Amino acid sequence: MTLKFSREQIEKAEKDFLNVRIDSNLNMALDQMAEIYLKSIDISRGAMKGYLLLSMRDAQNELKLTTVDVQKLSSQEQKEVFDTSFRYLHKRLKFALKTQDNAQLEILNSAMDSAKNYLSQIRQ
Repeated sequence: MTLKFSREQIEKAEKDFLNVRIDSNLNMALDQMAEIYLKSIDISRGAMKGYLLLSMRDAQNELKLTTVDVQKLSSQEQKEVFDTSFRYLHKRLKFALKTQDNAQLEILNSAMDSAKNYLSQIRQ
């Protein structure tokens, strides 16, 4: 069974991402993260980058940090930012599912866990 996302939600995430100006370094980082998540989650690269960007913004707002602040944090503090951003990404992807039945949620949880484990390994 595969994840089934709402086409409208995916298209909105793509459109939102295309309407944001970001510098080349952030775009490259989003590309790298999107590549990892896209191994487990089948949506467009633009939508994934949009969800990642929004999730990063949400985490920074919650933790009251700027992008510059995040770069200056210790690795343990950066992990907290990563975990918060991951939580927001999971929430956004869950909302974008066509249905939130147990089967779809299990697949999403598994895909997110796989991506998080991989990201944790390469961050070390």
